Amino acid sequence: MGKTSNLLVGFIAGAAVGAVLGVLYAPAKGSRTRQRIREDAGELGERTCEAVTERIDGIRREASGFFGKLRARLERLEEELDKELPNEPDTSQDERDTDYD
Repeated sequence: MGKTSNLLVGFIAGAAVGAVLGVLYAPAKGSRTRQRIREDAGELGERTCEAVTERIDGIRREASGFFGKLRARLERLEEELDKELPNEPDTSQDERDTDYD
């Protein structure tokens, strides 16, 4: 798990513990306390969803960049191979798909 993920998990856990302790130790009627717990849980759920969505978007951006670099590198390698082996026969998929029946 990366530093960002650990930080995110710590933030969420701290927010949850803080919300529960704050509600439980605040003097209020039971019905009001339960309502505040529901509200706090809803807000925490929304923040968690937003944080997870942001992290997923970040991972997608990183993966996209990685695969873009990989694709460019493979193209360069293919060009280098074409320069090194210019007289080799083309073994494309069509030529290898022969019917031996």
